[in-house]
Amino acid sequence: MQKSPARPRRGIVAAVVALVLAFASVGAGSAPAFAAETNGTVTGKVTAPAGSKVYVSLVRQGATYASSLLAADGTYTLSAAAGSYTLWFWDSIPATRTYHPALTEYWNDKYTPQTATYFALGAGAKLANMNATMVKGGVITGKVTVPSGSSSVPAKGAKAYVTLEGSNVTTQANVIESDASGTYLLSGLPSGRYTLGISQSPAGNAQTWPWTPRNGLVTVTTGAVTSGIDLLLVGPQVSVVSHTLGGDAVVGSRLYTRTVLSPYDAVKTYRWYADGVLIDGATSDEFLLTSAQAGKSITAEVTATAPNYATTKASTSASARVLTAGTPSATGVPKVGASLTATPGTWTAGTVFTYQWYADGVAISGATGKTLAITSALAGTYLSVWVTGTQPGYGTATRTGYSEGRVAATPVPKISGTVAVGSTLTAVPGTWTAGTKLTYQWKADGSAIGGATASTFKLTSAQAGKAITVATTGTLPGYPTATETSAATAKVITRGVATVTGTTNVGSTLTANPGTWTAGTTFTYAWSANGAAISGATAKTFKPTSAQAGKTIAVKVTGKLAGFATASSTSAATATKVATTSAPTISGTAAVGATLTAAPGTWTSGSALTYRWYADAVAISGATAKTFKLTSAQAGKAITVKATGTLSGYPTVTRTSAATAKVITKGVPTVSGTAKVGSTLTANPGTWTSGTTLTYRWSANGTVIAGATAKTFKLTSAQAGKTVRVTVTGARTGYATASSSSASTAIVT
Repeated sequence: MQKSPARPRRGIVAAVVALVLAFASVGAGSAPAFAAETNGTVTGKVTAPAGSKVYVSLVRQGATYASSLLAADGTYTLSAAAGSYTLWFWDSIPATRTYHPALTEYWNDKYTPQTATYFALGAGAKLANMNATMVKGGVITGKVTVPSGSSSVPAKGAKAYVTLEGSNVTTQANVIESDASGTYLLSGLPSGRYTLGISQSPAGNAQTWPWTPRNGLVTVTTGAVTSGIDLLLVGPQVSVVSHTLGGDAVVGSRLYTRTVLSPYDAVKTYRWYADGVLIDGATSDEFLLTSAQAGKSITAEVTATAPNYATTKASTSASARVLTAGTPSATGVPKVGASLTATPGTWTAGTVFTYQWYADGVAISGATGKTLAITSALAGTYLSVWVTGTQPGYGTATRTGYSEGRVAATPVPKISGTVAVGSTLTAVPGTWTAGTKLTYQWKADGSAIGGATASTFKLTSAQAGKAITVATTGTLPGYPTATETSAATAKVITRGVATVTGTTNVGSTLTANPGTWTAGTTFTYAWSANGAAISGATAKTFKPTSAQAGKTIAVKVTGKLAGFATASSTSAATATKVATTSAPTISGTAAVGATLTAAPGTWTSGSALTYRWYADAVAISGATAKTFKLTSAQAGKAITVKATGTLSGYPTVTRTSAATAKVITKGVPTVSGTAKVGSTLTANPGTWTSGTTLTYRWSANGTVIAGATAKTFKLTSAQAGKTVRVTVTGARTGYATASSSSASTAIVT
């Protein structure tokens, strides 16, 4: 590749002397011995300034494998085993005050071995036209002087050295020592800006003396002479008593130097290096480590200057490798019953971590795990975690992660109330951190119920068959906003309205009607009187007893269905109290002409009673008194009476008596015959219901005559002086048995 001499040169003159010395032991055209390999060849042509004596070398991994002096026409040929190489072009004629050597360079357009371009040379390959154009290097010249009045530091024999701007590599290549007048010359330099120094050995010991450049950095151009750069040698060297490095070798931390000099007031300037490479712009006695230094060891170099003293440089010991420390966080919601987890962040790979949790800055005993379970003892505190990262050969760092806020007490809410359509549920939030503002959201089967944001919620048919939860959200400045959700209820049951039917009367049957419930619901019942449970009254029906007299009755219906809430519905109390009533009874003979009397029995005190008589269940017109005289209209019919009781606050109850036997038609007996001892009297029974069987009984003066049971009776002396009568008794199946007595006879004579 052909290079233009007008193109500006880059890089520094670094390690040139070392390579020159290496080449001194390698003769022109010599090369290391290789195993039996087929060599490749490299050919080209080099254009160099007049008077140059240029060698071309193949360099592999810092070692020279083949070298050749240019032919008269500037061409060269090199041979070497297969491998990766660069070319080195160098002028072997030493510099003089009149000759400036050609600028050493590498392939391709590079001026240091570190920046050289390497190429692959294959076995048997022939790389042609590997051309180069060499130019004269730049020159710096000037005079070395000593301070006025100083004779201990001679100006003769000084050697100049240069340092390219932005580099810490210096060279003394191509140096012409200062002569008796102090004039020096430094040649073979690439274009760039340089700082200069002077070294000499006045007593055989190498010393480096500082200088004060006339115009700061010196600009050099290849092929040009920069003259008039005078240097001033000054007094003895500044002594570095101590120069140490402090601080943590962690990205984001500061390293600092502590330097003690003699003289103490020497001026200090600093440069910092990472793995030996200058850190651009780092010129303070402190240095803030960035990610660019991660994994590298850091040193600090101090340059100490003082009037009439030689400049001194010193470097600290290398730091541990710079650790990249992450930014930890304490993830999770800081609330009682929850846990926080330490997330270290991004650290240098392989870092090992330890943890310590703190509450309000106080270490929590035993809390050294990655996860912290939050107990009620930590409520109201601010939690943090210290993460310490260590790795052999690196710095150690501790970083802190913080929770989102103070630990809140956030109990899980509960739901109270019956889970049934029409019932009101209440959220019981529990005890939150004092001052917490609570809001609510009710949900059915996990879906928010629109508008249901109060602490209570009345269930509607829209929630029937669904499970209910309530989410409680607490907010308090300085604390996390937390939401806790209750356990789900059983499914919402549709609950009927229980009612009671029947008459509230002792002995009557009351019936519980559950109303309309969710299909499949099974029921149980509990009856109460005046609000007190009635022992054993658990059937659907209930007959009040005298124990409930004067009390109102209600029934509680409880519905159960698998998967649904169990609910109860209590009926309204009966409108009337339980009345005490009795079925009336009838006294008297059920015979035409006889008077029947109704006996009402025991009723609630104060009850007003009315009556109505019935013949064969047909009301007898006008028969509304307590007594009733039977007429022929009732003959052959069974008689009942109904007693109706009324009393304010009680039910109006009608009770019916048992029916009598059928009303019999009773004849009026008469006695025929003479009332005289020895005469026979005959009983004439009168007209009775057809089919009636008649029996007779005779009496004298009202006393039954023993054995006198025939239709006729013969008077004896026993009846003398007495009156006699006969009683006829009629009996027929299904009818009332009745008796009828005749009128008394005259006195038996």
